[in-house]
Amino acid sequence: MWRWRHVNIGTIGLVGALVLTTVGGVKVADAFSFFPTSLIVLIIGVTMLFAHAERSGAVTWLVDRAFRLIRGRAALIPWIGFVVGAALATMGAFPTAPISLLLPILALLAMRHRLSYPLLAVICVLGSNAAGLSPLSPAGATVLTICRKQGVHYSPWLLYAIVMLLHVVLVALLLLLHRMLRHSPRWRRFMHIDHLGETLAQHADAADLATAPSPLDRAAGADNRSYRVVCLISLLGFVLVVLVLKLDVGLVALAFALALQLAFATPEAEIIKRVPWNVVLLLGGLVIYFGVMGKVGTLKAIEHGLGSIGSMAVLLLLLVYITGLVSNMESSTLATLGVMVPIGMGALAHGAGGSPSSCWSPSSCRLLSW
Repeated sequence: MWRWRHVNIGTIGLVGALVLTTVGGVKVADAFSFFPTSLIVLIIGVTMLFAHAERSGAVTWLVDRAFRLIRGRAALIPWIGFVVGAALATMGAFPTAPISLLLPILALLAMRHRLSYPLLAVICVLGSNAAGLSPLSPAGATVLTICRKQGVHYSPWLLYAIVMLLHVVLVALLLLLHRMLRHSPRWRRFMHIDHLGETLAQHADAADLATAPSPLDRAAGADNRSYRVVCLISLLGFVLVVLVLKLDVGLVALAFALALQLAFATPEAEIIKRVPWNVVLLLGGLVIYFGVMGKVGTLKAIEHGLGSIGSMAVLLLLLVYITGLVSNMESSTLATLGVMVPIGMGALAHGAGGSPSSCWSPSSCRLLSW
């Protein structure tokens, strides 16, 4: 059984699509028509652009400047971790990138200011993952693509804003709870406040870790100021072009990545190998598989089965638990979204007694399409 954990779900999906096309009489050409071309281009383009940003030291520079704004004000540290993680994820970085970059810095700041590192880490993860619903990011684009294929249309930026607002409220409540309980001995032990400095001191020197560039920065020479400045301008230009001109996110990112490649003669192999080809395979296989499932009517049967639940609240709760179960079996956010969004959209539409395009209710449709 453990061997299945080492197999990309996209591969399983493509083999499953082969079985379904054979048994269900679906043409292979029809199956391949479900391949999410625009989504794959987005993943490749955004990843290549951020590979340049990381290699030039632009991302490290942004994080460094953000934390310098603190100037000893320890109360701002959790919010800086939240905002910086959310900003990088909003621009298209996979949430794991800002999280892995920020956590060592937050650990050192927690040691210096005697803060709770677990709390800082949780807040950073919340910000980075919440911003994943940005339409500039792979996760946000995945949800948008699948929903549109299901006939559900909404404003991606409004949904992003709602999710971010909910997470801001959650972080504020967490900080308030921590402030109320910070003098409790049991809470201090739970949050590892008293022993954090000793633990970190055994593993790293604070000054070295706070200023050390990443391996990519060292390979490229983080002192290449012109490369870094142009990458910063490219990130800003990428966001502005997409928002103002409303051009395709993936193609715009590829255009900026190509311009940086030509201008600075960056080793192309190092940029291309940063593309998560396992994610490309995963999404391609899943979307094709679920497309064929929809063609032969399997998804409709699942949707009708879930939609037959009388209470919408019970249905939502069931979908939440199923999503959590799928997430525990497959840690990839994109894999979980690829599996659950099509099922959830269809089940909620049938549970509401309408069609998928009804947005579940007239009021929610008007709100999200605003």
